[in-house]
Amino acid sequence: MDFEASLQRIKDQGLYRELTSFNKVDQATIRTETDTYINFTSNDYLGLGQCSRATDMDATLKDVGMHYASSRLVSGNTYLYEAIEHDMSAIFQFKHSLITTSGYAANLAAFSIFRNEPHVMVFSDEKNHASIIDGIKLNRLETVVYPHLDYNTLEDELAKYPHTTKIIVSDSIFSTNGDMVDIDQLKHLKDNYQDTYIILDDAHGLGLNMFQSYDAVDILTSSLSKALGAFGGLIMTRDTMMHDLIINKGRSFIYSGCLPNYNLIQLRHLLDIYQSETYRQSDLKALSSYFNRQYAALFKAEPFTLAPIKAIPVNDIENGFKVHAYLKAHGFLTSFFRYPTVETPMIRLSLTSMHTKSDIDNFLTTLSNFEER
Repeated sequence: MDFEASLQRIKDQGLYRELTSFNKVDQATIRTETDTYINFTSNDYLGLGQCSRATDMDATLKDVGMHYASSRLVSGNTYLYEAIEHDMSAIFQFKHSLITTSGYAANLAAFSIFRNEPHVMVFSDEKNHASIIDGIKLNRLETVVYPHLDYNTLEDELAKYPHTTKIIVSDSIFSTNGDMVDIDQLKHLKDNYQDTYIILDDAHGLGLNMFQSYDAVDILTSSLSKALGAFGGLIMTRDTMMHDLIINKGRSFIYSGCLPNYNLIQLRHLLDIYQSETYRQSDLKALSSYFNRQYAALFKAEPFTLAPIKAIPVNDIENGFKVHAYLKAHGFLTSFFRYPTVETPMIRLSLTSMHTKSDIDNFLTTLSNFEER
C-alpha cells in the first residue's frame, strides 16, 4: 500500500485533519500557547466539566484504591459503580443503568441483545451517529435506513414487517446539525406496530431537559462526557432481561476495563451538582433561544431548534475553510465539519451555559461581516 499517496488524496480533497494543542479551558474561553478564543466547539453544555474536584476525592481513593485494572465482570465492579447507577436510574427514571467506558461502547453493547436472534429488523435514521451504525453492523443486524426524520416513510417501512421484531433507533439531538427527534411520533409508531422497540442515543440531550418524557424509550444510550461533564458512557433500560442480556452479550462491555475510581468519584460529585444547580439548563435554553432569534433576524433564515448545536451552511469546502479561518482570526473557535463527518460542509458551533449574549452578538456580527465582504 502506498501510504503517502493515500494521505495525499485526503489532502487534495481538503479533508486532511491534524491535532491542535490547547493549553487551558476557562469558562467560555480556550487557550493555545499564543492565543485565546471564545470556545464554540465544546460539548460541555452545562459547564459541569469545569466544576471543582470532588472534595472527598482523596479520602475515597484512600478507602477504595486508585484503579482496579480489571473488567467489571471480573473484579472491577466497585460499589461506586452500583451507587452511581442507582442514582442515574432514579434521576432519569429508568429501571436499570449501566456505565460503560464511552458512549461509543454503549451503542455497540446496546445492539448486542439482538445479535443472532431470528427475525429482527433495525430501522435507522439516515443521519444517525457513526457509533449507532457500527453497533448495528458489528452485531450483524439487518437494517432499513429511512430518510432523516421522515416518520411517514418510517411507518411505511414498519408495515412491511408484521411478523418481525422491529427496532427503531435514532439520535435524540443530532450531533452535527442540532435537529431533534420527535419522540411522540416514535411512540405512536411503537404503539401501532406490534413487537416494536425504541433505542434512543441521547448523547447530546441527556441532562438538558429538552424532552418532556422518555417513557416510550426502551433503551437509552449516552455519553457521560457532554452535558454531565464526566467520562464514560451509559445504557439505561426499562426491562431487567434487556439489562442482563447487555451484560452477558455486550462485547464492548464484557471486554473493556473498568473506569479508574477517580473518574467515578468525580462523576458522583457532578451528578450532585447537576441536581442542585438546575439554573444551568434554563440558562442554556435561554441562550439557545436568543441565538435563534438573532440569527434568523440577521440572516433571514429559518430558526434552529432549541438544541445547543447550531449548523451554519457553507457553499463548499474552500469557502468553509475561509469562514472558519476568518472566525478564528477574530477570536472565535468553531468546528468546520466536512466529509466523512457530514455530506455537506458546515460550520458547527455549540453553545454552553457559560456563554453570554455578548458572545453571541459578537460572533454573529463577525459572521455577518464576512458575508458582506
